[in-house]
Amino acid sequence: MKRLVPRLLVVYGASLSVLFGVALIPDYAALIQAVEQRSKQAELRHRLNVFAEGTWFLLANLIAISGLALASDLRRADGLSSSDPDGAGELRGSGHHGLVVLCDP
Repeated sequence: MKRLVPRLLVVYGASLSVLFGVALIPDYAALIQAVEQRSKQAELRHRLNVFAEGTWFLLANLIAISGLALASDLRRADGLSSSDPDGAGELRGSGHHGLVVLCDP
């Protein structure tokens, strides 16, 4: 259950990133067109849309990154790595830059 939350955060954040990224493309194209036509009202409207959608895109990426960080913290707390899913390895410090090396006994 405790691994479900980080996975949901990653999936949710990645899904929102795709959603807002796709929504950003037409508005950015419309912004470029409004700038080329020197239409101040249309330019301002599309600048606001691109700003808002870009902000949501970045926030969605933060959600996904926080899910990855939470999963990494849980994995470290359990002493597991992706190459050692059953936890049979032993946690040893390498002494260099705070790196942790997982070794089989």
